[in-house]
Amino acid sequence: MCYPALRTLHNRCEAFLQMSETPPLQQAATGLPPNGEILEVVTRHIGAGLAVISRDYTVLWTNKVLEDLYGDTVGKTCYRTYQKQEGVCSWCGVSEIFGQGSERVVREVSSHDKDGNLLQLEIIATPIRDAHGNISAALELVLPITEQKQKEKSLAELLTFSQSLVTTADLPKLFRKVTTLSKELLHLDFSTLMLTSDDKKALVIRDTLGFPEETIGHYALLEGQGLSTHVVHEKKPAVVVDFQTETRFEIPSLVVEKHIRSALCVPMMLGEEVFGVLIGHTLQPRVFKEDTISIYQSFANQAAVAIKNAMHMHSLHASEKKFRTLFDNTNDAILIYNLDCSLVEVNQATCKRLGYSREELLALPITRFIAQPYASLAKERVKQVKKTGMAIFESAHIKKDGSIFPIEQSCSLIDFDAQTVILCVARDISQRKNRDQERLRTQKLESLGVLAGGIAHDFNNLLSGILGNISLAKASLPQAGEVAERLIDTEKAALRAKNLTQQLLTFARGGAPIKTKASLTEIIQDAAGFAVRGTKTVCEYDFADTLWLAEVDTGQLGQVLQNLAINAVHAMPEGGTIRIAARNVTVNPDELPLTPGKYALITVRDHGIGIPPEHLAQIFDPYFTTKQSSSGLGLAVVYSIIANHGGHITVQSEAGKGTLFSIYLPSTGKKPPVEKAVETQAPLTKGSGKILVMDDEELIRNVSMAMLTKLGYEPHTASDGEETITRYLQAQKDGQPFDLVIMDLTVPGGMGGKEAISHLRKLDPQIRAVVSSGYATDPIMANFSEYGFCGVAPKPFSLQDLSKLLQTILGS
Repeated sequence: MCYPALRTLHNRCEAFLQMSETPPLQQAATGLPPNGEILEVVTRHIGAGLAVISRDYTVLWTNKVLEDLYGDTVGKTCYRTYQKQEGVCSWCGVSEIFGQGSERVVREVSSHDKDGNLLQLEIIATPIRDAHGNISAALELVLPITEQKQKEKSLAELLTFSQSLVTTADLPKLFRKVTTLSKELLHLDFSTLMLTSDDKKALVIRDTLGFPEETIGHYALLEGQGLSTHVVHEKKPAVVVDFQTETRFEIPSLVVEKHIRSALCVPMMLGEEVFGVLIGHTLQPRVFKEDTISIYQSFANQAAVAIKNAMHMHSLHASEKKFRTLFDNTNDAILIYNLDCSLVEVNQATCKRLGYSREELLALPITRFIAQPYASLAKERVKQVKKTGMAIFESAHIKKDGSIFPIEQSCSLIDFDAQTVILCVARDISQRKNRDQERLRTQKLESLGVLAGGIAHDFNNLLSGILGNISLAKASLPQAGEVAERLIDTEKAALRAKNLTQQLLTFARGGAPIKTKASLTEIIQDAAGFAVRGTKTVCEYDFADTLWLAEVDTGQLGQVLQNLAINAVHAMPEGGTIRIAARNVTVNPDELPLTPGKYALITVRDHGIGIPPEHLAQIFDPYFTTKQSSSGLGLAVVYSIIANHGGHITVQSEAGKGTLFSIYLPSTGKKPPVEKAVETQAPLTKGSGKILVMDDEELIRNVSMAMLTKLGYEPHTASDGEETITRYLQAQKDGQPFDLVIMDLTVPGGMGGKEAISHLRKLDPQIRAVVSSGYATDPIMANFSEYGFCGVAPKPFSLQDLSKLLQTILGS
């Protein structure tokens, strides 16, 4: 019993022969063999494969052509026989015949013959029906695709693959696409992309299909002898037909482990330079034809161009991203202008500083964010930048809220987005301006100090004579009576004059404060409380529990607090509360114009009328005042005292809301003792001893002699240092040495106390000397012991002051 397919073929052959009625054909048929043999001859020489497939996909029959290609396959499933698959192929035409009843299905497929050679086939499937018209099997006509058709197909695929490459910019995705498309293009089992390293000394695996992904990123040195390095050196493709017989190269272990038999490797060329290699491996031995190699090489070269472009774009994007990151994260404002002065681009610092969004700023004319007169100078400045290529200007920006701050902008001519523009880096110089103003203010104070020091010195000399004589007169008269009362009033006036000279001395460059370690709470409360006494204003205090001691001149600091409290009282004519606080702070580098370290921060806040913005920068200037009855020295004195203490003072004020002064004073970092020492007033007591007074002013010498005589001492005088030394030596020779020397620190045109004590200490290391001055250009008055003095007598001094000093030193 024959199969229906055989019967069909047999019947079709018989029908073909019976239709031939022409004599030549009949004569030809007369010599033909029987019908069965004719079928065999036809199927053998038809030049195409024939197979009958059952509904369960079993091969029922094949012709000699398929037997030659695949061997005996009858009784086996088609998908295992021809495609080495475990199930029905997804693209199977026979499956469509059985499932959908199609009359004709055409498919192009690839397969491997019994020797492992790749076959490109066109399969035409048609149904075979039984006597009832039901599909019982399928007939497959297997036609080999011609070389030309295969080449056209490969070229079409290459074009499609190449176009696919240029649409991918992401490098990892592009690497994977290259390996995937090349594998599909040549029907490879393994596909690997390797690119040369930056130093051109190695090949780096960028992607692979088939090999472990852990190999991605590994590299092979170009000194090696493998297939890929050989291709790089030779700059031309190379083929391995069978690794088992390959002797030209060292075979990698992975190739052996994977049982790889053949390989094709081509260089990825960019001009004359090898950019990398594309290498494919197969599990079965395979001969790669020239056309296949040529197509693979073309694909590799196009892949090289696509990857190089993607790398360039990636580098460009990375560079742009880096530029944008730097552009937007710099603290300086960066603005890019067209040559017509319109804005092209700004960074985030500019937007934040001016209070606008980027879109708002780019839409504004420069007159809205550049203050006059600088906005009017813009065109001239553009001309200057175009001429020199770079320039630095001072300008001012206007914030969205209308406030103005000074800037310094460095402008350069650059290319940006294919056009010539001006790049401006604008730096806020408000702090620098403030420092310049501080420096100018200090210079003003120093200039005034030179003048004030000279006036104070002479004035204190006069006051010394006045106060000294008043003290003597008071001591010589009854304590009651009209004359005594007049002397007391005169002494009060002289003491007020002394306070005035003390303010002048504050400006003197060498008028160093006489510092002691003191608790700030008592000084602040005493000074501020005294200033508000009898007013509608009260003081409210907030001191840190562990407030450190500070090294200050208690008298000068008291004057600072009094002046600030008086200003606060004037700022609140209807009364109010002055809030004074003190706490410990540590100043870090670059925070304030101060040496880093520990400080006491004193703040004085009122809620008065405030200081107008136009006056705020001038309040510490000497003689600046808005009050008709004021000398304008109050805050200038405050500033100078704080500066001489190595501190710093700032002010903040808002009209109608009040003013805040902040004072930073160097601190010891130590807590004050629990108990406060109680000072006692020494009585006016007479003494005895031989005392030499050196002063260039005759008035001072005369009053000093009278005061010493009144106190019971033996006075002698000298007009300068040289005379003092001479008289001191002579007294020693006579056996009647001086018990004490009182020396004026400054003698115009002669030797003063500083030089004289140096000579005298060499002659007599046990000498006892007191320094006295109405003004000092050195810090000797504050640090007298370091220069060999045992006491200090600031001018002017009273009889009581002199008595107390002599009692302390001579112990009489």
